[in-house]
Amino acid sequence: MSNGKLPFGLGDWQDSEAYRQFRSNLPKSAQDWVDQATGQGTPPDYQPPAVPGDSYTIPQAPPPAPGSTPQQQAPGQFPGQSGPDINIIDTSSGRSDGLNKCPRCGSTEVSLRVGSGMLVCHFCRHEWNEASLEQQFGLDTDISQLRGTTIASGAGNIQESTKDVLTLKCQACGSEVIVNTAEALQSRCHWCRQTLSVNTQIPNGAVPDGLLPFKVPREQAIASIDEFVKKRRFFAHPTFVKEFAPTEVVGVYLPFVTIDANAHVTYEGHGEILRRSYMVKRGDRQVQLYDADVFHLGRAFDLHVDDIMIESSGARADQDTSKNTNNIINAILPFDVKEAVAYNANYLRGYTSERRDREVDHMGGDASERVLSIGRNRANELTTQYNRGVRWETETLQLQGTRWVSLYVPVWLYSYYQTKGSGAGLTHYVAVNGRTGTTMGSVPVRQGRLIGISTVIGIVGTIIGGTLAWLAIS
Repeated sequence: MSNGKLPFGLGDWQDSEAYRQFRSNLPKSAQDWVDQATGQGTPPDYQPPAVPGDSYTIPQAPPPAPGSTPQQQAPGQFPGQSGPDINIIDTSSGRSDGLNKCPRCGSTEVSLRVGSGMLVCHFCRHEWNEASLEQQFGLDTDISQLRGTTIASGAGNIQESTKDVLTLKCQACGSEVIVNTAEALQSRCHWCRQTLSVNTQIPNGAVPDGLLPFKVPREQAIASIDEFVKKRRFFAHPTFVKEFAPTEVVGVYLPFVTIDANAHVTYEGHGEILRRSYMVKRGDRQVQLYDADVFHLGRAFDLHVDDIMIESSGARADQDTSKNTNNIINAILPFDVKEAVAYNANYLRGYTSERRDREVDHMGGDASERVLSIGRNRANELTTQYNRGVRWETETLQLQGTRWVSLYVPVWLYSYYQTKGSGAGLTHYVAVNGRTGTTMGSVPVRQGRLIGISTVIGIVGTIIGGTLAWLAIS
């Protein structure tokens, strides 16, 4: 592959007829590549050679826009806040620390009405939602126009020196109230009973750019968790069955970062086309053999990825299954992040929340792998004629631009700590998506019963398989 450098100036290239022809022939999106491949039968970016091993050319990414410098990335090198062309979007509320008032009557007695996902004033019964996060701060612009790195201020760098304890001055009576942001973002004034909230995006990861309010009521979450466990009660550990208490479910806002990416991806590898399949006798057995042609191939296309979700809490991102079942949270995705609203601490009243403690730079490896994985699926859609399969051996991610936004998402969480015979412990979770009601979990199992039934199934399967093989030979 060439290094993509031009022999003359970028302006000369963009003014040339060759460049205009080049741009006019490019598909507008990755979906256009799929549509063209479906209509023509052979992907337009690479014609398979007539003879395996023939040379071919992988298309290069289009020239970068003036003022931007795209970078080729491998997993773990996704650019974050340390690179060039960083654009920070201020998503702070604009309010001073303290009172979050009802826009109609000015009361601070405000909480979330779960069924509707709206805030309700306890004094005048007015209901409202904060503005759409994307529309209010211009986070819904065309991904294909992204250049460099754009970071919403709630996803900015975390300062280790930032204290967990803040002092808020009540705007109603002038008293000072202490708020521990490691535990909550609201407190009551002990003199006038006004509710004080942390609105300013303090640089400790406690205040995100926006959030998704709870829509699934607690009673529905309890019923879902109870039903999930009942279906697995036969294999569940007897101690867990005895101690199971679904009413102990907790509503928690978990921190995530969503990423938009404007990228160009390239994949190279080998594909096989099946020519024939036949049976041959090897001793007493019949063996199926295949004849296939092997091709060296490649795919390259633009990729516009919207709203990749990555855990921004180090504790939740830890996927060590010997210690926890954090992977359960991934099983209840996706969340309708397009419905996220601008941050308002009143949405958090009555719920717990976890604080973001991972920097954008530290999430680069996860983000890079997610983009490449999505591109891999698209590349597979462009190689369906290789009916024996494709093996991608090298892949390259070239970024034009990215956008990072910090969000809280709602989860109903039931946890159970299992102490094993060795003295080690494992935390099991049953989680309910607070928006859709999707439920998934981990239940401690009765190993003896599980092994016994698995053994019986294995023996029965062996007997049936041996009988069928004997009948085929005879």
